[in-house]
Amino acid sequence: MGNKLNTGDDASINESFEDYISRIYGNFKKSNFGPNDSGIASTLRHPITAVNKAGEWLNRRIQNASGVMTPEQLADNPNPLFGLSPEQQAAAALDVSGLAATGAMPFNRVGGAGTTGMFAGLNSATADKSKAWEAAKLLREGGSKEGAYAKTGWFQGPEQAWRYEINDAPARLRYPMEEISESELFRKAKLYNLGDILDHPELFKAYPELAETGFMKRKGLFDMGGLQGWRDPEANIIGVTPYANDPLGTILHEVQHYIQEKEKFGLGGNANTVLQSIPQNELERLVKNAINSAGDAANEAQYLINGINKYKDTPAVKALSDARSVSDSHWSNYWNTINSDPEASAKAHELYKQNLRKQNELRHDLSLELFGNKPFKLSSNERELLLKLENPDENLKHLTDKYTQLQQDITGLHTGDLGVLKKHADTHSLYERLAGETEARNVPIRQNMSDSERKVKPAWETQEYPYNEQIISRGK
Repeated sequence: MGNKLNTGDDASINESFEDYISRIYGNFKKSNFGPNDSGIASTLRHPITAVNKAGEWLNRRIQNASGVMTPEQLADNPNPLFGLSPEQQAAAALDVSGLAATGAMPFNRVGGAGTTGMFAGLNSATADKSKAWEAAKLLREGGSKEGAYAKTGWFQGPEQAWRYEINDAPARLRYPMEEISESELFRKAKLYNLGDILDHPELFKAYPELAETGFMKRKGLFDMGGLQGWRDPEANIIGVTPYANDPLGTILHEVQHYIQEKEKFGLGGNANTVLQSIPQNELERLVKNAINSAGDAANEAQYLINGINKYKDTPAVKALSDARSVSDSHWSNYWNTINSDPEASAKAHELYKQNLRKQNELRHDLSLELFGNKPFKLSSNERELLLKLENPDENLKHLTDKYTQLQQDITGLHTGDLGVLKKHADTHSLYERLAGETEARNVPIRQNMSDSERKVKPAWETQEYPYNEQIISRGK
């Protein structure tokens, strides 16, 4: 059992932190978790206990978990989890509903022409299921995954689904990206079919329906945090932005996310799907760190509030605050007249420098008076308080608002508010570990590798995270 946690709720005083997290964050029902959440967060429906149950067996790399089926059985049952018990399959089939932006790329990490290593599965039209059966049989008989891959070209991912690689070397864009028309701003209607834009015969042989998938080039507006491209499963559209450094690679990256959904591979996602998919121990660690972080920030704000209230009416602080106001006024006059009245601007700048020296002297004296040290010898908290005392009234209001919000956030963390958890938790590092994102990033790593090189160095050796560190998010 974990450490006991007193939440202020009599019913939970004696429960472990692990049980507490299960109870609180196990209630991801159809509800809105915060005003800044999208519809994705509002439609999360699956309890963390189910995620934990799936994580327990999925993270065990059981060599023979796939079982053995005949080619005929494979053809009739292309489920990538074939051979697992119904209970295991049910635990794995986590329905992350409302996923509206799977696979959005926050930055470009995808290779262009010459990329090899698109990962296809048993549902592809060109899958040699007899080879998958042979690979499963080799593993069941005690063979190594390296040997099975070298002989058949098939291997299992972190979720135990079988896959093989499609050569992307022939892939190219049919037209230069600058010649492709842009969509209307904030419109999701497709302008093209993917087959109109992407020339990739092997891919469309494997997944013919991809040729009819919508494609759009978003109208330029601003760099959305480095967004290169995205896939909208609901509208069945793959899109790129004008900021895509490698449009072909971006398209292939998003196509990989389509394949992941089609084949029931581990998916990519975002902060919502990460929180929905992480194992129980990961969620417990995340919430603990978020509570500690918010608590530390609240304590720091309280220290500054107390310090401002204690010293703001003293003569030394009033003198420093007045000097700061005068300096700000001279600086404003300097910038407001720099083009219209150079002489007045130069005068204001000189007055600013003179008053700044006075302000520095007052700050030095106040530091000695309050803390017995020069400013550069103060602790970080003392230095921050000294800075806040230069404008005590405005900073006091800001800090009071911040402290109130932090207290509300801490309450939200204790009551299972997903929006607050996203606000205080490091979800980006978890996003990087999503199996679907790890797999998609593995595509450029394997670019320009020949077939013989890929046989010698299989996909699991070139991926960023090993299977046992990846987070598996599953679709319906």
